[in-house]
Amino acid sequence: MLKKKKPALKRRRRLLDVASSRRRIKRNLQIKKVHHRRRSFIAYFQHLVEAPAV
Repeated sequence: MLKKKKPALKRRRRLLDVASSRRRIKRNLQIKKVHHRRRSFIAYFQHLVEAPAV
């Protein structure tokens, strides 16, 4: 017969893992977007560097 699993600890750990992986996915999407629009971002940052700080 199959053993009964202890759900409580595993469930808690899984929730944490899901949260961290979601965070990771979010970060990856942001990085992808940055790379996708890299030129405009570079132009924007150059503009920030050139413009005097107000």
